[in-house]
Amino acid sequence: MVRHGRCRYLTTAVLTAALSTATVALPWDSCKADITWALGNHTVSLHDSNIFHPTSTTESPVLTLGACETYCGKGSTWYPDIGPILNIWLIPVLILVSQMDVTPLGKRTYRVVVHLLGDPIDSIYCLLLKLEAWSQCRRIAESEWNRTHPMPNDANVRPEVWMGRVRRRRRGWQMHVWYLISKISYGKIGHSMTDEDHKRSEFVRVYGTVLGGIEEVTNEGTDPRHIYTMLSEGMSECDQERFRTRVAHELANSRTDAIFRTSLAVSLYFYQVACAFVTRLGGSATSPPGGRIGISMFLTYILPAVLLSNLVGSFPSIYTCFGIIQKHLPEGRDLLTLLHSTESHDDRDEAESYDDIAKRYFESRPWSGAIYTFRPKKAIFNSRLSGDHPRWVLFLLAICPIVVSTVIALAIIWHLPPSGVNCRWFVLFVISVAYFGSTLITWRSRSKHLSGRWHWRLTIIKDFLIAAPSLILLFASSGGLFNSCLCWSGRLTRGRKEAKVALTFEPNIRKLYPALYASCLVLQMCAFVCMVLVEWKGLTLMRWSPKRRSNIIAELSPSVGPAPAPAPAPAPAPAPAPAPAPAADSKNSPTVEVVLATGLRKRATYN
Repeated sequence: MVRHGRCRYLTTAVLTAALSTATVALPWDSCKADITWALGNHTVSLHDSNIFHPTSTTESPVLTLGACETYCGKGSTWYPDIGPILNIWLIPVLILVSQMDVTPLGKRTYRVVVHLLGDPIDSIYCLLLKLEAWSQCRRIAESEWNRTHPMPNDANVRPEVWMGRVRRRRRGWQMHVWYLISKISYGKIGHSMTDEDHKRSEFVRVYGTVLGGIEEVTNEGTDPRHIYTMLSEGMSECDQERFRTRVAHELANSRTDAIFRTSLAVSLYFYQVACAFVTRLGGSATSPPGGRIGISMFLTYILPAVLLSNLVGSFPSIYTCFGIIQKHLPEGRDLLTLLHSTESHDDRDEAESYDDIAKRYFESRPWSGAIYTFRPKKAIFNSRLSGDHPRWVLFLLAICPIVVSTVIALAIIWHLPPSGVNCRWFVLFVISVAYFGSTLITWRSRSKHLSGRWHWRLTIIKDFLIAAPSLILLFASSGGLFNSCLCWSGRLTRGRKEAKVALTFEPNIRKLYPALYASCLVLQMCAFVCMVLVEWKGLTLMRWSPKRRSNIIAELSPSVGPAPAPAPAPAPAPAPAPAPAPAADSKNSPTVEVVLATGLRKRATYN
């Protein structure tokens, strides 16, 4: 018995020395195989409290922290399958960032991506603010139509006015419902819309699109009705209608988006996630997947942001919208001069030349609110119409993707055996707190002394200082940065005596992890759908159907008919002598040549 006891002790010592010298980290497969082999050969006892936790079984051994460091190693190392880990879980999510649809700004376009990764709450919130501004433009157009075309039974009596509003809204909903039913059933619009409904729909769409285009070229918070009144001053009703129709048609034709391409990319991402969980599709992993799943889930807030930006769309350049409006203005009326006159006295320099005004205007587009993912003032003009959404509602929608991804990612890492707080949990918690802190800094840092260009630059620097370390930590954590006994044991919250390291993850891989990940993706899509429903009027403002565009082209085209008989040519009169050209007064009216990106060359006079 003594000899047998000594042999057993010697075998245990040799096994311990071999495992502790051959490994410097956590090779999960080999460590678990050696422990299982030792239990099968009875060289170690499952009831040894120095090695195994009381919850251990033969199929699911749970080591104490000391035993894990002795048998599996004290250090940390990268996972052997780090390449497949990054290719399956992290890189596809970050590739979706490249699908972000913003107005091209040349070499400064990448800063929008930095702002999304460093301050996702503000990026989504600014997108919703842009859509709310467009929704208000549409409500203004609806209000203008209702003002000029009152309902037959409307009166100045309050109950009757309220009933007239109800009838309008009921008719609008019925029109949309019948439109969808007829499209699904017959593939064409039915007979539910009257001529009056068509006229109202066209007026609202055209006028609202023009107001949305004006909101695009002005600074955020400026009421486009004021600018439109100044632009259309002196025009007859016929000229205003022609101006609105042509501008709205070109604006709608110039809008670009890649929603179908982005939807395909998101669908492929969903398929790749399914492959990661279904062994028959994507194979099996060689390292415990709980940590990487939680980290990948943490980045799913990118999905609603990218989809929403592509639904909003953009113009080909920052000059497109400006050039379209300028091209259709009456001769001698300049849009840039008009916009300059609406600036405050603090921002306006009366001695500034026209060229300097143009240069300053186009250079200020990134920090003036023209970029949908950065609106520094967080301002919306007050239309004072029913249906406007308060900003706190938009903010709640903006934080939903980040809250969903953070809570479920922390939940899945919490349920990593052994359940509790570990190193990865702290990393994700700190990054999520940094996101909320980044939003607070973006909002509170803007002041009278720090605004415009410098506020924009400091915001991008702040976002880079948050985004870069966060991504590095997430990539390193997925690759095995915290792959050590200390991090897996939960010692940070349990203490050394209660710390334990589980070597089996199969039950969670089969049930818990797929359920949590699917819940996260479903909730992210629900958040996106809520954003679309709340801002439906703004989203559909400049998204014209091909039939609507062709109808506008037919209205703008001159009527075709038989050519009239040519009139007899009169006798040529002697040409008068050319009058001498008047001398230009360079002091009072300097003339400059404005070259727009649309190819328009216009001689504009700035007083």
